[in-house]
Amino acid sequence: EQIDILPRKKIAKESLKKNGLFIHSNSDKKIIEIINLIAPEHLELNLKNNNKIAKQIKNAGSICLGKYSAMAITDYNAGSNHILPTSSSAKFSSGLSVYDFYKRISLIHLTKKGIESIGEQAINLANYEGLVGHARSIKTRIRSK
Repeated sequence: EQIDILPRKKIAKESLKKNGLFIHSNSDKKIIEIINLIAPEHLELNLKNNNKIAKQIKNAGSICLGKYSAMAITDYNAGSNHILPTSSSAKFSSGLSVYDFYKRISLIHLTKKGIESIGEQAINLANYEGLVGHARSIKTRIRSK
């Protein structure tokens, strides 16, 4: 009924056919499993136990909870980010944020005891990858036994 009154109903119908998905499940566990697998860009949860379910969603760009939380509100005035991960990339990415514009530097400081305690594992991995120079750069720093 809603599609039929849209000016661009042909486009909307085609989009729903191609990309739309409604999931019905009698199990919260299954709902959570499916959502985390799909990793949707947008997710509307209209359930009695919205908060319980939402706490277990690990892969979604944006979640709207309850029947009054329309995703369209997030487009215009709810204040949430709307530059979201698409194509299931919510499995490894988040919506664009100020952190994406920070330049970060990793700082590592090992003591002699520190490299001795983790060095052998790193040497093994480096050798496994065929990176002999990496392995030697660690080995030369470890105390002779």
